[in-house]
Amino acid sequence: MPFEQVMDGLADLAKPQAEQIGTTKQGMGPTSADKADRVGFRVHDLKERDDILSRLKRLLPARRLIFDFYTNQREDYQNYFKSSEYAAAVQTFELDYYAERLKDWQYRLEAYLDREDNLVRQTLNKGGRILLEGAQGTMLDYRIGYPFCTPSDTTVGGLLAGAMISPSWVRSIDFKAVGIQKAWESKVGGGPFPTKMPNEVADLYRDKTEYGVTSGRARQMGWPDGVASLASQEANGFTDIIITKLDMLKDKGPVKFGIGYKLDGNSVPYPISARDLARVRPSYAEREYNFDLDIAGATELADLGPEEWMFLDRHMRFYPGAILMAVGTGRENSAMIRF
Repeated sequence: MPFEQVMDGLADLAKPQAEQIGTTKQGMGPTSADKADRVGFRVHDLKERDDILSRLKRLLPARRLIFDFYTNQREDYQNYFKSSEYAAAVQTFELDYYAERLKDWQYRLEAYLDREDNLVRQTLNKGGRILLEGAQGTMLDYRIGYPFCTPSDTTVGGLLAGAMISPSWVRSIDFKAVGIQKAWESKVGGGPFPTKMPNEVADLYRDKTEYGVTSGRARQMGWPDGVASLASQEANGFTDIIITKLDMLKDKGPVKFGIGYKLDGNSVPYPISARDLARVRPSYAEREYNFDLDIAGATELADLGPEEWMFLDRHMRFYPGAILMAVGTGRENSAMIRF
């Protein structure tokens, strides 16, 4: 809802600088909070506009109190909005704002208001195939990456639950869980990042795709992180892995590869605590990788050199049980080496 989008940025600003997530301000956090509080709204509710308006009539005054508390307390809250933006934000807490908009939303979304799990089940019953695409990444799952996370499931288990696909279906169909791994790591938003590259090195990797899709902010760059990869494999049980942007490593200088974490001098797996994750010290493989072969647009296994093969092998050591499905060598869909 629009008022949830307004609340999103203010809620993040209320935190100390070190604890700010760097939210995209799309309202995902407040929307998920309202869902957990059993006062949220679902797309299917558009079939009953009067019911939505009735619930909004109860909910909006309470949310306006929180909005006023934020914006009246500190100067930086007041400066968060330009004067025109503030007026628009206030409107989202008024019931009249929604009357016509709900009609428009219903008209545009009417074709999608059937229960998606029924569609999935019907397709599977007919022997059809379903593709589920995860958003963000495993380390941003709200259980794994809390509190520097997206407020939803980003793992394979979360996808299946969200689509109402039972474990028995997974056992009875040709099920694949495909993990997408960039040749290096990147991150947008706040929170710990153990293998973060120095800024001068990160600038070499930050092409025009390494900016937040919604926020437009530059992503942080990091060396490949085997500990995070292994934790992702354990959480998802990937059957196949695709490694992308291998061509981008050419002429970047030595490439490090993270193979372990140490906390207080002891080797540890990926920590569940953000405080511990901020304190770990990564250890790197003794061997660094140097790429001088131009493989941009490559489509054949023979196009890869020894350095590329050893680098891919290092990646796959942290995905036990999975096979390498493909390697990305450029931005075009055809720039792919399939295994």
